[in-house]
Amino acid sequence: MKCSHIVTLVSFMFGTVILGTSENDKQSPKDLTSEPGHMKPFGSGRPSRQIDAVDGFPDQRAFLRDYAFGSKPLKMTGAAKLSPAFNLWTDDYFLSLDLPEESIVHLETIKKESRQQDTEDMKFQDFIKIYNKTEYYMVDAVPEYLGGDLLFPCAVQCTRLMEESVVTAMMWFSSGGTKSVVHADAVDNINCLYRGNKTFVMVDTNKYRDKVDLDRPEGLYSSMDVDRVDFTKFPGLAEVEFFHVHMTAGDCLYIPYRWIHQVRSFGSNLAVNIWWDHYSARDTDLDTCGTSCDSSITLTNVKLHGMDSTMSNIGSIKDHLINTVAIRGIDLDGFKKVFAEDMIETIPNEESKAKIASVYNELMDEFFRTLDVDSDGEINTQDLLTVPEQAWWDAQTYIAEVQQLFGVGEGEDEDLVTDPEDVHDEL
Repeated sequence: MKCSHIVTLVSFMFGTVILGTSENDKQSPKDLTSEPGHMKPFGSGRPSRQIDAVDGFPDQRAFLRDYAFGSKPLKMTGAAKLSPAFNLWTDDYFLSLDLPEESIVHLETIKKESRQQDTEDMKFQDFIKIYNKTEYYMVDAVPEYLGGDLLFPCAVQCTRLMEESVVTAMMWFSSGGTKSVVHADAVDNINCLYRGNKTFVMVDTNKYRDKVDLDRPEGLYSSMDVDRVDFTKFPGLAEVEFFHVHMTAGDCLYIPYRWIHQVRSFGSNLAVNIWWDHYSARDTDLDTCGTSCDSSITLTNVKLHGMDSTMSNIGSIKDHLINTVAIRGIDLDGFKKVFAEDMIETIPNEESKAKIASVYNELMDEFFRTLDVDSDGEINTQDLLTVPEQAWWDAQTYIAEVQQLFGVGEGEDEDLVTDPEDVHDEL
């Protein structure tokens, strides 16, 4: 099963996510059409707040303690200028590289993001030759041959975090004018900008989670038109406050785990973001972190574990289930749909499909019963808050067995790390 042809297991397992109110649950007797942000770009018409900003990278202990562990965004002005990539990465430099024949990158084809859009694969240097004349932009893992140019962000140069928690590094490369959907990431994120300008509009999920409707069944994003937000369809947005952040080339931005955000780019635009596992990193002992930056640590020195690694610890599993699947309760059929059932249909061999479906259904039945504390045929938040601790260890085992059933983690790590279908999050 090649991951280049399917979305990976995590997308199916935790793709059906609702962070706000459903259409049936919405009650908005007030006429919101006169609100100043109605039918305006996302982030308009509501109170705006500023985030903290520092020059360069803070030391690791301060960053993790005050920002990553505290779920607080931070702008690091000029921090990306420390990386060799900031001066090296010109188009002429990219075209001068002696690249392997298989230097293929994944491209989006519409600058206003649509996750149903067509995508293409192209040789990296062919993309460099045409991106300024087209809508094409690169959304893919940083190619291995460029990893040595990238300083790994000093703020997260803790040994344990670098060894165990880094998920992937993504490259976003366009001629500008891109607009992301409103979305959230189930990882922590540092985005560093090497060309152009970007604007981020962010919402504190911890404070306004029930006000921003990430209503798409495929994952953590919204169907709203980011240029004309309709408050009659998304009434919660008339009650939130926004953080507006402007980045220029050389800046880095920390986006906390699950914070809702929307991104726009301007001018020839090249950024790289580093994603790491929120819960794995939280086990980092701050006393083992340094206070200075090691300029010799590049991306090539850091192991990338892939998105599926985020399901390897109990904290992530519990968080995903409590904050997503179980907000309104889910029955066994819904549980199976969330947990990779659709992947069965990607299996071309009918005999294999039947065998895998049988094992999958048995696993899901057992998994569901483990979490359905009151045995009422539905898993809800109350169930998950009262599940015995052993049940979370059992959940970890069930997820590992499902991953094994679909071949995840069996020699396909690189595909899992680089599969663009999983990431579509920043632009």
